Amino acid sequence: MALGRLEIFSTDGPVENFILEKETTAIGRSIGNDLVLDRNGVSRYHVAIVSKDQQTTIEDLESVNGTYIDGLRVNPHEPRILRGGEEIQIGDLRLVFHPSTDFDTTIANLAIATQQIEAEGFRLELEGPYIAVAPGAHGPATLRIINTSSRPEHFSIQVEGIPKEWVRLDRTELDLPAGEDIQIGASFRPLRRSDTTPGEYKVVFKVRSQSIPDRFTEVTTKLHILQYNGFGAALGNSLAEGTKNFQLYVHNQGNGPLSLNFYGHSPALHIDLTPPHITLKAGERQTITGQIRPKRPHWFGKPRQHKYVIVSRSLDAAGFQVPLEGTYHEKPSMPTWAPLMALAAFFLAAAVVIGIALVIFSSDGDDDNNGSQEGDSQPVVQSFSVASPEVIWNEPFRVAWVTEAASNVTLTVERGGVVVAEYPQLDPSGETSIVLEDAGRYNLTLIAENGDQSVRQPSSVVVRPSLTLAIVYPSGQTELYRNVEQQITLNWSVEWSYNPSDPNSLPPQVILNSPPLGYDNTNVAAVGTNQTITVRPESADAIVITLQSIGPDNIQAQNEERITVVYPSCTLQLPATDVFAGPAKQGYPLLLSLSPNVVVEVDARNSGGDWLRIRLDGQNFVQQPFGWIQTQGTSCDFPMEALLVTTDYAPPATPTTPVATPRANTTPSVSPMTPSDGAQGANG
Repeated sequence: MALGRLEIFSTDGPVENFILEKETTAIGRSIGNDLVLDRNGVSRYHVAIVSKDQQTTIEDLESVNGTYIDGLRVNPHEPRILRGGEEIQIGDLRLVFHPSTDFDTTIANLAIATQQIEAEGFRLELEGPYIAVAPGAHGPATLRIINTSSRPEHFSIQVEGIPKEWVRLDRTELDLPAGEDIQIGASFRPLRRSDTTPGEYKVVFKVRSQSIPDRFTEVTTKLHILQYNGFGAALGNSLAEGTKNFQLYVHNQGNGPLSLNFYGHSPALHIDLTPPHITLKAGERQTITGQIRPKRPHWFGKPRQHKYVIVSRSLDAAGFQVPLEGTYHEKPSMPTWAPLMALAAFFLAAAVVIGIALVIFSSDGDDDNNGSQEGDSQPVVQSFSVASPEVIWNEPFRVAWVTEAASNVTLTVERGGVVVAEYPQLDPSGETSIVLEDAGRYNLTLIAENGDQSVRQPSSVVVRPSLTLAIVYPSGQTELYRNVEQQITLNWSVEWSYNPSDPNSLPPQVILNSPPLGYDNTNVAAVGTNQTITVRPESADAIVITLQSIGPDNIQAQNEERITVVYPSCTLQLPATDVFAGPAKQGYPLLLSLSPNVVVEVDARNSGGDWLRIRLDGQNFVQQPFGWIQTQGTSCDFPMEALLVTTDYAPPATPTTPVATPRANTTPSVSPMTPSDGAQGANG
């Protein structure tokens, strides 16, 4: 299995490709390496490239002259992740890494269109670029110059149609002897900036010879630039207070439009953001205005501080989010001296009340044991509800409550006996939105207090991991063909935590199950990207792919996709197509004849590829479910060489005697029928 590709550029030779087929590929000057680079500046054992767990890294093995990635030297024995498009400098060689894809790992099958331009005294040949290029990545092309004249010639090359900084040539001036040729490597690398507009660019290579300096010969190609997304967000001031607005600054750092949503979270604060969602153009900046107010007023006492989080989330497939934490400084509504005045007034009133009470009790001493003092009222939780008992990770869920006679309301969230979140000083009645950091089973407790009286109301919620599973079909298809070898690409991800690398955040067990695709309850990584699978469905039943996760807290989640399987088809183009019982005209009975433009379902082919086995009408051909037609004169919706080869058919009939005695007036046992007359079985 190919794990990737290295494209090797040198100043004095053609562009070469090396397929990474081993988990660890050693590169160096010594013959003991997997890839031998016998060049100046290359150490005996220079670097190692390791492909493991859907990730490729490169490690410098204490080379003398070092290893450079995109111009920066890497430290020895510090693995550096390769994502694709990196330029690796080893000695005087330049290597470009391409990850494992259907295109890159099947070099022999690349349909590279070579452009050839004849000019006076020389010829140009241009190949590539072969792939669409994301800003910041590399896309290679090769220009070949052949000196067809009888004298040495000096050539100069320049590139137009794109900014100069997007392309780098191995050389722009060269001398070429008569009858010889040379390859010039071109590396396209559009800048990763928002003004790098995605789309298709016409690139012109212009070459001229010194003997005819005023005449350029041009050869053109197309460079397709992809869109990339990225954004930044920052709070204008992370400390807010009073009724002043705060600002959230957002910047679309990608090269295409990007939609964003904004929301705030705090158990003690109301947060309003205006506007709550926007669409930014490439490179556009915008300011979002926010207003904060406490859910409950703070009349007296010391100033309080509340933590809040503002989340910016992209609405593209990646769903990136940027949480920004701030602090709200809440001052008491009354001045600092007001509590002292209130306290003095309280004591004065208390003294008056006590004096009156003493007078009353002294005048009615016999009843001094009959007095009663009413204590704090018992708080009551009238309702406490969670909007949904089960939610998907990273989805907010709402909690609502109604209490009576409660001076303080607190909501706690517990997992495994440990309180992971607490929301104090809530309104006696209200609701809040909660997002929990990890998947798991959580117990929620609403605590209503009034003095020394309290009551607790429990509830619970299960946060399941977020599972995504996507299938990429062959070009132009939305289903698979039975008995045809095809390739599909699987992408999946299981997300369960904001901090998946935290040792306390135990990852779930991830299982992929689809026996027809080679996954039989197979343990896989949490993220699978561009997993290419070759499959040839043996039946027309749908292929089921199940992605399952178990954990955390033994929680199970599942996502299922179904692949429809159909018979491949061919359209008949001849005036009449005869259907036989086997792959030959001699020795097999003729079953029927079909009209032009009839679409037939194909099941297999013979080893020579000149006959196709087709499905017949099961009602009229009970004993003969299949027939055979010649491949010539058909137009099919699948590659013929990928169709199943079968030998499951009876041998052709052979005569048992050397010469049969002919009968007079013999009538054929089978009369070819057209579809309009109705297909009939053969009695042969």
